[in-house]
Amino acid sequence: METTQLICADCKQPFDFTEKDQAFFEKMGFAPPKRCLTCRKNRRSNRESGNVQQPRSSRPDERQ
Repeated sequence: METTQLICADCKQPFDFTEKDQAFFEKMGFAPPKRCLTCRKNRRSNRESGNVQQPRSSRPDERQ
């Protein structure tokens, strides 16, 4: 395995998917990451703080 460059789904910047990371993801049965480490951390912190936007269909109907 070689270090591979992937493109982040959020910021569109390339990031390295190292041999060590590839081995870990394969061992755990995970798909390769879609986001760079910075975007993954941002997404995780937003999710933990409740700042994630809900899809429109799951919001309660505001009309009465």
